Amino acid sequence: QAELKQDTVPRLTQGQELTLDTVDIKTKQTKPPARYNEGTLVKAMKNAHQFVTDANLKKILRGDEGIGTSATRANIIELLKKRNFLTVNKKQIISTDTGRALISAVPTELKDPGMTAIMEGALSKIAAGELTLDAFMNWQVDWLSKLIETIESQEISIEANIQTVECPACGKDMFLRQGKKGQFWGCSGYPDCKTVAQNNNGKAVFEKDMPDCPKCGKKLRRIKGKKGFFWSCKGYFDEPKCEFMTQDKAGKPV
Repeated sequence: QAELKQDTVPRLTQGQELTLDTVDIKTKQTKPPARYNEGTLVKAMKNAHQFVTDANLKKILRGDEGIGTSATRANIIELLKKRNFLTVNKKQIISTDTGRALISAVPTELKDPGMTAIMEGALSKIAAGELTLDAFMNWQVDWLSKLIETIESQEISIEANIQTVECPACGKDMFLRQGKKGQFWGCSGYPDCKTVAQNNNGKAVFEKDMPDCPKCGKKLRRIKGKKGFFWSCKGYFDEPKCEFMTQDKAGKPV
């Protein structure tokens, strides 16, 4: 009989006692998956079947029938950012407190990508003449009515750490929103109320509270540039133009 290889398990008998010679302990740490950026999130929306376990729903979601279409997926992400459900940090997409609170509050049916497959399947049947639009809409109304009843019958708790500021113009809540040049505070009464405020380390700073320009007396604005924040006079776009600028230190002009 050929000799057993070193990595071959020897024959053992029930109740046999063995001696442990050495123990090699390796300490490692599990790394979480990388955060989405806009490109990988669009790809995940297109390939939503990867997040569905039901074989039939997975089949429907394959190909282009994912969440949204190739023409709308980027717009969906932009809308979620404008409504402060998502924010971007160094190209990484991060859910906000508001977004996480919403996902925690809504029923599973509304956030399951499998529901998208059901909707897509119904629309395909309408296109093929196998289902009428009226029947589809009646089902939608009935389904949504039952969901609303479920939501109204249970207590929904939104996290208290979602930051709000009272709007000085209309009294409604102002929320942190993501703009092209960083976060700012916007009134929830928009478009009826267009009050905004700059964000300074989580605090809303209104124009009336901004420091005065030492050159012309108008208000300074805190602006995010390519190399960080700096302060510029609001009169830069006025006539005559005021070109005063200064560095930012801990949220204050130097």
